[in-house]
Amino acid sequence: MKRNYVWNGQTFVDVTGWKRPAPKFPAIHRDTMQAAVHPATGQVMDSKSRFRDTTKAHGLIEVGNDYRNNQNPRAIEPGSAKKDIAEAIQMLEQGYTPPPVDNVADWGETRMIGDT
Repeated sequence: MKRNYVWNGQTFVDVTGWKRPAPKFPAIHRDTMQAAVHPATGQVMDSKSRFRDTTKAHGLIEVGNDYRNNQNPRAIEPGSAKKDIAEAIQMLEQGYTPPPVDNVADWGETRMIGDT
């Protein structure tokens, strides 16, 4: 059986099978947050629940500091990013301007981080 040890400053202590004790009081999560502009509506919000409700109402997914699973990263051809950047620069130099976007739905199909 595998054993786990930690250094306590003087010696190694066997911590195999140790589990964190249950909290003695419930966690408190407040609904307030630092004011932020919602990307779908442009409204300034300082309520987490209102922000999340608005996100869901627009069919979006909230992502943040979620763990990104890199077990199966997309295959990217070597040099493809440089090629794409060079093409974009060339288009701009030739006068290309992207069309204005009034709504998130105008972007067409979008891929959110974490989708497979």
